[in-house]
Amino acid sequence: MLRVLWEHSVFEPCSQRVRVLQKEQCRWAVNGWRASHSFFSYTRGFPFEDYSASGASADRSRMANYRKSEVEPSRTKKQPIVFQELAAPSCVDACRALSGTVGGSAAKKQNEVSSNALLEIASATFGVRRKRSIKGRPDIPPLLRKTSPSGGCRHPTEGYLFLLQDQHEMPKGVYHFSNTTHTLDLFASVQFEREIRHIFDGNFRAQFDPVGVWVLTSIFERNRYRYREPRTFRSVYMDVGHILETLMLACEAKGLKTYPHHGFDLRVVEERIGIKGSDEAAIMACAFGTSHDH
Repeated sequence: MLRVLWEHSVFEPCSQRVRVLQKEQCRWAVNGWRASHSFFSYTRGFPFEDYSASGASADRSRMANYRKSEVEPSRTKKQPIVFQELAAPSCVDACRALSGTVGGSAAKKQNEVSSNALLEIASATFGVRRKRSIKGRPDIPPLLRKTSPSGGCRHPTEGYLFLLQDQHEMPKGVYHFSNTTHTLDLFASVQFEREIRHIFDGNFRAQFDPVGVWVLTSIFERNRYRYREPRTFRSVYMDVGHILETLMLACEAKGLKTYPHHGFDLRVVEERIGIKGSDEAAIMACAFGTSHDH
């Protein structure tokens, strides 16, 4: 740590810089951000390219070298075993349907949500609006455009639905929205209600009975391939934030309440999904349900 401090202390004596850092660390620690401060300290002052000068050219050259030496990770995902595929409307059609029903209701009675509503929500939140090929580079997969922005079109966020109750044509279970086939895929069963309430403890603090819980994950390699600097880690959280807001707005348009919460069992959720946290990690969970209170 002292070596890092010395390297970044261009205008201040090292001892003075240490005192400033210690005071700053105490302020962050009061809010429980000690680990965040350590990350901030190590990455502060990291040299980035100046895009107003030659940064864009250097960036293009760097990406060309990446592509020569490594295969770019897939921008879409499909579960290896799928029990049922539910075809979703196109992202554009889903957005039109949602915009025409803002303030409406998808729930005919308590804790009942139509499968069409869930498919529209999934498509509008996670689906691809359009694709753009890179001119002169047929070897590079097309860039994906979605309803939520993503730096470099990396789109590291994936969406999984833990449906806790049977809903019309959709049996309860664990689903994944795949842009490979543009379907909501049932690939696992849900456990007993008591276990589900334990896994999503924070989400069950909602002032309604959750019909299901959306889980947002991040596939880190999608961002790491393109942005190989220390601050890249926080970009996946910004990506999740955009997706979460889109998801909540889509649910609201269908008359559903939402309740996002970090308080869920990451390890168990990742086991149910079948992912390894160091490669793809669960970041946020958002319960949804009808407007009926407990």
